[in-house]
Amino acid sequence: MPLVGTGIYPNNAQYAQEIINVTYRNILPTIVMQNLYKARPFLKYLMKNASKRGEGGFSPIEQPVQLTPYTNNGTYMDWSGSFNIPDVEQHAQVAVFNPSNYIEPMSFLYTQLSLARGEGAAWSAIDLISLAMKNATENMFSAVSDAFLGSRGTNELAFWGIQDVVDNGSTTAVYGNIDRTTYPNWGAFAYADSQTSLPAYQQVQYYLYQFMQDSAAPLPTMGICNFNVFFNIAKSFTGIEQMITTELDKIATKRGYATDALMVSGVPIVVDPGISTSDNTIYFVNMDHINFVYNPDFHLKVLEPQNRAVVGQYAYVTAANFSGQLVCDLPSSNFKITGFPTS
Repeated sequence: MPLVGTGIYPNNAQYAQEIINVTYRNILPTIVMQNLYKARPFLKYLMKNASKRGEGGFSPIEQPVQLTPYTNNGTYMDWSGSFNIPDVEQHAQVAVFNPSNYIEPMSFLYTQLSLARGEGAAWSAIDLISLAMKNATENMFSAVSDAFLGSRGTNELAFWGIQDVVDNGSTTAVYGNIDRTTYPNWGAFAYADSQTSLPAYQQVQYYLYQFMQDSAAPLPTMGICNFNVFFNIAKSFTGIEQMITTELDKIATKRGYATDALMVSGVPIVVDPGISTSDNTIYFVNMDHINFVYNPDFHLKVLEPQNRAVVGQYAYVTAANFSGQLVCDLPSSNFKITGFPTS
């Protein structure tokens, strides 16, 4: 409705009523979403570049891993030619990851359906059904993004997150049904920042080189942090460092305007809004060993609308699904720097 008495619309009741009676409602045929959802660079990269089709529906995802050496009995032989014969031991373990399914349900009334799809569609400026479905999908992606950047904690129905993957057992003692206390090699490397007297980018360099010394794995694919840590690294740069703005999967070849990245010693560092501003940790992840293994029967599938008349409502319910599990087969290829300064 026009705001009578404001701007061009007159205060006089007679004139105002005439305008209301003859004016077509000038509603723009769109709705503007007001800052409800944030960017999700890690989730986007994971879905685009690190998703694998799982087999067997909701069957457990299993990965054999070797956590101890098969032989460690080398010695020098004396003149007699004798040596110690080792026992046969079991060194291969199986990491087991149960899939998870996040479901985002949505209900809509038959009256809304009539307005959006039936006889009222020609007179409807906004398709409320499509809008509701878009919001349900966005809510699902936001929840899943937060899950992948966090930890599932004690919720065994939830997805594993990078805080579970990139951990040395101090927070997530058991990952993939293998105890990191028993098998420390099943953990990632964790460094508490003790180099705070150096410029921020040099602190990152220090721990990248420390990781190279401690691990047999190559340098990580990228580092992920919150805005405060990201900006502190950015402002420490001088002329020899590099800031690039591009899609994560094109980080080395193309400039764009999708995601900012700071390049330190060849490793891009990105900011993800899903990491809390109170979490001053940089998570360095090796995406050659991290995948989202999805269940094709449920993943990104939408349930056919089901009639709710059986529960006494002239309405329908549907649901979007995100199904699978975040799996890392080599946690020691990742590391984190905790307590990174923000100023």
